[in-house]
Amino acid sequence: MQTTICGKLFPNSRQARILDELMRHQSACIRFAYKRICDEKTQSEIEASLKSFFPQLNSLYRRCGYFRAIDAFKAAIFRVKSGQLETPSKVIFGGRRNLISLKKGQLSKSEWRAIRNNPLYSRGEKAKKGNLNLRFE
Repeated sequence: MQTTICGKLFPNSRQARILDELMRHQSACIRFAYKRICDEKTQSEIEASLKSFFPQLNSLYRRCGYFRAIDAFKAAIFRVKSGQLETPSKVIFGGRRNLISLKKGQLSKSEWRAIRNNPLYSRGEKAKKGNLNLRFE
């Protein structure tokens, strides 16, 4: 069974900076892994690259980034097969419409970055009694 919890945090300013930095690094990790998946690298090659390029992320966050990239790649393959996308390498993280809005000046660069770098993914395992990075009390 898989459980997903969506929530909203209300951090103080120091915690918000730390959380923003974590989300920025993990989003970059996801994009980096996605590019390597498109280049047909193996999982072990990608994970080794992630470890060297993103030492500030612990192994759980890097692994979550890898799995999010796999999910994005599978979704891109589906969109290619349905004719919505030319190739998986044409995926735009943060959304194509948002990128167009950025180019038209309807969205600022900081707003674009906030949209693109906003998610944080962290999964837990039953054997480890849940998520080791995030615990709700």
